[in-house]
Amino acid sequence: MIEKTQAQGRHVLVTGGAGYLGSILVPALLDLGFEVSVVDCCYFGRDALAPVMAHPHLRFYEDDINRADLLPTLLKDVDAVVHLAGISNDPSSDLDPNLTIGTNYLATRALAKRARAEGVQHFVFASSCSVYGASSTRLLDEQSHTGPVTLYALTKLASERELLELSSNDFRVTSLRFATLFGLSRRMRFDLAVNTMTKRALQGHRIVVNGSGAQYRPFVHVYDAAQAIILVLRAEAERVRGQIFNVGGDRLNYTIRELADEVSNAFPGLGIEQRVSEEDIRSYRVRFRKIREALDFVPQRTVLDAVEEIGEAVRFDRLTELEGEQYYNLKVMSRICGLPVVGPYRVPSGSAEAERPKLKSAAP
Repeated sequence: MIEKTQAQGRHVLVTGGAGYLGSILVPALLDLGFEVSVVDCCYFGRDALAPVMAHPHLRFYEDDINRADLLPTLLKDVDAVVHLAGISNDPSSDLDPNLTIGTNYLATRALAKRARAEGVQHFVFASSCSVYGASSTRLLDEQSHTGPVTLYALTKLASERELLELSSNDFRVTSLRFATLFGLSRRMRFDLAVNTMTKRALQGHRIVVNGSGAQYRPFVHVYDAAQAIILVLRAEAERVRGQIFNVGGDRLNYTIRELADEVSNAFPGLGIEQRVSEEDIRSYRVRFRKIREALDFVPQRTVLDAVEEIGEAVRFDRLTELEGEQYYNLKVMSRICGLPVVGPYRVPSGSAEAERPKLKSAAP
């Protein structure tokens, strides 16, 4: 746990602060003495921040990051921006590609340029390990080749590269490539692998593995992800300026089948159901040495910790109606956009777009 020191007087804007990760990060920042502003469109409601909504050091804007230009005081006296807002996960991003590009790329670029112009000192961008794409079993670090295969990953990589070009002595940019998140949050999600498997097991169903389950994914608990952001905010400038960090832990690299086995260990006799499915080409196994050595970051929570905490929340009725729309990004975004679920977008294999995304002329 990070101790409360030298946070008083520092003002952080968290975009997407009422979301899955933001609702863990914002109370933690307030507990440490930060002044916090939040902008969130609240597609999933405001309940996630209910315990801190009346906090004297919290300023809340219920609005869309695409409309940030209509919020003239948004960056007033802000020292750092933590940019979490965006269309999150591959299926939701595929619903409306123009909306995804506008939100995940164009609005991100506009916010960063405005932050630099208004004297913000630090911009922390929530990127994703999904930028590595289909990389087999090789261990990948921050210098490894990237090859996004989905629109979501493509917008993350394009934003990351553009933001890092803005980094300077007066405006430091840090990009955090998060592993796949898991664990309990007040803005709970059951469309993330660990949480989905745990939910099914708690409902008495076998855990499902689609296809062979041989593809690798790195994982990190949402609490640890929030701690990583705080470490970056409090680090010496030269340690994080213009840097990319993978955020996760070496021991949290799993194949999907290994992950299913790990979750099933908490539910003896339940078993795993393997379904025939089109093979998911996304596979990336990631190294996390850089963030460990630079910031002394090591994840504290395991997959089984998450299974236990989610199970307890269900048993004590803190989580109910587990199939409810509010737990699934795709269901909510499909309703908001008024669009049916579509097939997955995939970047053409070996294309120049996969090597260096060019989204500057994309329509908002």
